[in-house]
Amino acid sequence: MPPLSSSVHGSCRSFPVTQGWETEGIAGILSTVVIKLQRLTTEYDCIEDRVKISGETRGDGPIVLWLTNRLATRTVPQLLRWLENQAAPIAGSSSTLPASPAARRELQNFAQAAAVAELKQREPVVATAGASSWIVKAIDISATRSRIGMTFRGDRDQAASVSFDATALRQWLSILHRAWSAAQWPPLVWPDWVERATAPPHDVVRH
Repeated sequence: MPPLSSSVHGSCRSFPVTQGWETEGIAGILSTVVIKLQRLTTEYDCIEDRVKISGETRGDGPIVLWLTNRLATRTVPQLLRWLENQAAPIAGSSSTLPASPAARRELQNFAQAAAVAELKQREPVVATAGASSWIVKAIDISATRSRIGMTFRGDRDQAASVSFDATALRQWLSILHRAWSAAQWPPLVWPDWVERATAPPHDVVRH
């Protein structure tokens, strides 16, 4: 699959969940310096009515990204489509996705449940009061066959990136879904296979 790219623009707190991984960087646009995120703690902040993403960086200290319902609602379907297009090998068969919609849903249920089951407990990313913080105004998405990357953009030169493989993305979406539920935002964007395997409180992931 050739690389794909797109950009999504937007115009009471849950338990935090943390992810960590080996980062594959996403190149910046023009002269913008893109901060590479190593770990994320994702939670809903009822005061801001936004999802708070605290990101650990390599050497620069944690940063805080604020994700609105409007922008998240436009972004999540693109991430779900990428997962739905992933081929997964089945014992005794080819590695292509099954043709039956019911079989595809069952495959997604299995893959999502397996990814959530791998979540491990870790310390949350804690940003200090003086940490860099911004409201995400746009998300650039770039995808290859094996990985998908997001660059969270704020005003002017504010940008931070993260890259997921399929398992890590499933885990983060499960965490985001739990924050979404805590916010009581409309659930229509989520398929059943995510809702059935939502990350439990306090579980975290390293991969």
